[in-house]
Amino acid sequence: MTAYHVVWDNVPLFLHSVADTAIRLFRTIADIDDADCLLIQLPENLETIPQLHVHSPSHRLAWLDDSTFADLHKKASLDAQADPRYSYQYPDEAYAAANQKKLFHQALKAEVTARLDEHPDKPSDLQFFVAPPTNSFGHFACVVLFLTVASSHEHHCLQTKEVTVGEDLIYNVRTSLVDAVAQELFECANQELGKQNPDIILFASIPPMLRRAGQRLAEGALWRVHGTTAGPASDLFDTCCSLSTLRYEGAVGEGRLVLASTSHNALRSEVSLVEPIELRDLRGVRKLLELSSETMVLHCDGTNVFGLVGLDEYDAEGEDLYVVHIEGDRRWSLSHDNKLLMNVRDGIPSLPAANSVEEELRKALSQAFGNLDDEKVEMITALVQAASEETSGTMVVVSLAAAEEAERLSSQGNCIVPRKVDKEMLKHLTPIDGALLFDPDGVLHGIGMILDGQATTEGDRSRGARYNSAVRYINANRGVRTAVAAVVSEDGGTVVVV
Repeated sequence: MTAYHVVWDNVPLFLHSVADTAIRLFRTIADIDDADCLLIQLPENLETIPQLHVHSPSHRLAWLDDSTFADLHKKASLDAQADPRYSYQYPDEAYAAANQKKLFHQALKAEVTARLDEHPDKPSDLQFFVAPPTNSFGHFACVVLFLTVASSHEHHCLQTKEVTVGEDLIYNVRTSLVDAVAQELFECANQELGKQNPDIILFASIPPMLRRAGQRLAEGALWRVHGTTAGPASDLFDTCCSLSTLRYEGAVGEGRLVLASTSHNALRSEVSLVEPIELRDLRGVRKLLELSSETMVLHCDGTNVFGLVGLDEYDAEGEDLYVVHIEGDRRWSLSHDNKLLMNVRDGIPSLPAANSVEEELRKALSQAFGNLDDEKVEMITALVQAASEETSGTMVVVSLAAAEEAERLSSQGNCIVPRKVDKEMLKHLTPIDGALLFDPDGVLHGIGMILDGQATTEGDRSRGARYNSAVRYINANRGVRTAVAAVVSEDGGTVVVV
C-alpha cells in the first residue's frame, strides 16, 4: 500500500486508540478480543486517490490496496446526485446545501461498504462497520472497524437499517448490539476527528457508551414497531431497567411484554384494559407483570400498556414485534423471533458468551484433574454460576492441594473448617475481597484468600487486577499444585476461566 502524507501527526496513535477502545467495549459484551482499524481520507479533488491509513498489528488487512477505493469520491458524488432529494428545491439555501452534503455522506458510506463487502479477498470471518463520514482538515474522513468474530458466536442481526418518517426524513436504526456499540465508538471517533489536532479516545468511559448503545438498540426496535406513523418513546431501555428493580409484595418481578402496534395481526386479545396505562407508570406495569405467563403476555406499544394478549405465528421478516423479558434483580432481555438481541444487567447490555461456562469449566477441569466425574463438574459449575449472579466480583479457585494452600495463604485470607456450600450460602461469602478456595470434590477450604504469584507475560492489563492475580497464581503453581480459577467480573455475569 502506498505511503501517503499524513494529514496530522497523530493518525497512528488515533487509530491505535480506536482499536484499543473497541477491544475494551466488545470484550465486555461478547467474546471479541481483537480489532483492526482503517481511516480513509478523501481529498476534495475528484481525481485524487483516497489516502488509506491502517492499524492492523496482525496484518489482517493486507488484502486492501490502493485500488480498493479508486474513484470513490466521483462514484459517491454521482450516486448522491442521482437521489431525487438532491435536487429538491428547498426555500432555504443553507438547508439545501446541508441536505446535499448529507446525501453525499450517505452515498460515500454506502460505496465504502459495498466495495469492502464485494472484495474477493476479504476473509470470511471478518466483520466490518463503516462510520458515518465526517469533515476533517478539508478532507472527508471515514473510519472503518474490523472485528474477527468466531463462527460459534454469531449474534442475531436485524435487517432493517433505516426507517423513513414522513416524505424525506430517514432515521437510522441499529441492527444488533454489536452494531450499536460500533456506532457509539464512531461517535467518539468522529468528535475527535473534528478537533484541530485529533489525538486519542483511549480513555473513553466504557459503561456509559454501552448503556447508550443499549438505549439506541431498544429505541430502534420501537421505530420499527411504529413504522412511519409516529416516533416512539425514547426511554424504553431506562424504563425496563427500572421495572427490573421493582418488587411486588416482596417478590422479585418477572414477566414478559410484547412490543407491537395495536393493529398487529399476530396479537390475540385475551384481557383488554378499558383505560390503557402508561408504560412510565412503573408500579402499575410491575403489578400487571404478575399476570403474564408462557401463553399470555402484556401488550405494549412503547408508550402504553393495553392488556394481556396471546401470540400467533407471524412474519418475522417484518421486524415489527419484539419481546421484553423482565427477569428481576436488575436483569431483563430483548428478543426478536425468539432470538436474543441483548441481555441487560444493572443497566449494561451484553450478549451470551460463545462458549458456556459449563463448556469452559468442563474443559479446564478435565485438563487439570483428569477424569473428574460429571457430578463434581456440575457441582463446581453451579457454584461458579451462582457466584456470577452476584453484583460483586469474585474468584473461585479449585485446587488439588486446597487444604495445604488454605493453610499456606492463611496470613492473607481466612481458613475455614472444610465444608460443602450451596448457592444460598455462597451469597454470604462473595462480598469480601479475595478468592474462594475449593478442592475438586467441591469442599470449601478458604474464603477471602489473597493469591500470590509472579509477574508473567500472559497477563492482560485491560482485564483488571482480579484476572491478572488469577493468571499469576495459576502460572506460579503450574506443575507444582494443579489448580483452575474462574474469575467473575465486577458487574457479575461475565466469567473467565483461567
